[in-house]
Amino acid sequence: MNIRFNDIGIQHWAGAFILFLANTHDGIVRGDGAGNFNPDNTVTVGEFCAMAVRAVPSLNAGVNPNDMWSVQAARYINFVMGRGVRVYQGDFTPAYGEQIQRQFAFNIAQRIIGVNAARRANAALDQAERRRRWNALHDRTQIINDARVREGVETLFMHGGIEGRTGNILAPRETLTRAEAAVIIARCLATDNAIEPFARNLSRNFTFHRRIVPPGLANNPNRNLTAINFVTIHNTGNYRAGATAESHANWLFGGSMDGGISRQISWHYTIDRDEIWQSFEDTSACWHAADGSGPGNWQSIGIEICVNFGFVPTGERPQTGVPPESQATPAQLAEATQMHIEACENAAWIVADLLNKHNLTVDRIFQHNHWCPNNQDCPGEIRSGRWGVTWNQFIEMVRERI
Repeated sequence: MNIRFNDIGIQHWAGAFILFLANTHDGIVRGDGAGNFNPDNTVTVGEFCAMAVRAVPSLNAGVNPNDMWSVQAARYINFVMGRGVRVYQGDFTPAYGEQIQRQFAFNIAQRIIGVNAARRANAALDQAERRRRWNALHDRTQIINDARVREGVETLFMHGGIEGRTGNILAPRETLTRAEAAVIIARCLATDNAIEPFARNLSRNFTFHRRIVPPGLANNPNRNLTAINFVTIHNTGNYRAGATAESHANWLFGGSMDGGISRQISWHYTIDRDEIWQSFEDTSACWHAADGSGPGNWQSIGIEICVNFGFVPTGERPQTGVPPESQATPAQLAEATQMHIEACENAAWIVADLLNKHNLTVDRIFQHNHWCPNNQDCPGEIRSGRWGVTWNQFIEMVRERI
């Protein structure tokens, strides 16, 4: 299985847990039928009971997948309650669409699934500390006055299935999101080592930021792409040591100012070895391909990869205050190469994520040179192959991450 969701990408904190569950036991968690997981939606009683039962293949709730969801959900709820597990604050069977409280989700997870032996063993090595942290949860007394629920929640915590929130709170009577529900189920089922491969498919050693350019500036076309058909790759060509992804994002946010004038220069994402900065929504048109209203500007997402080497490579135009490559030491040359490799690796992650999100294939990735009427040598450092990554190697990086 290789189930993915349009709204679960490298940015999402619970992405690895969600994809682990989506690709386990024929789909412990599932999407909305339109390719989305909707991670921030509040999870319902019916949804959480379904996740818990699906997580244990030996359980048979008698659910017909061809039935309407309301019928399926009711069966899952009745099955869980039939095993003596409380799912709601009332003594009656809740409506399938009723929001579930955290305390009952914790209880269901412990009673129906339980925490895997390896995670329990790890927690057992530090039981004194876990007991101290449990006792420090000042709102644990808010758990419903039901001995089995209280025991279930405490056991799940002591076995390492859940953690408290910042500020020593458990928030037992609050609701939880679909993403939070996925994390609880995944931690019951598997160790971090089992989940980690799914994390590798989502992220690497970078942080993701959004600073969306406001309307009304010359660098913002203030219109949507006519379609999302391509991804266009650039190198920034800015060799100053401080020309990081964040500095470019700030320049875009300020209107791409040049000599006091806002210029028609813009793109969607800037990437360096440490960070990815998004400046425009994927659906927004940008001025990055030099083809006017052609498909480069109006149908492609622009990716800029930083080359903040601290020197100007041989053959490139001089830049004020930046020494030429001939003055760089061997150590600086090696560091620049490694810097570019890591930036390209990060760019490959976001490009792969965009291809998956927008249902595109790798043959829709183009160099800026492809669109540019004057055959601009961009992405220059990738095209030259002198800085650790050739074009073919970059495409393979993307393929490996899809």
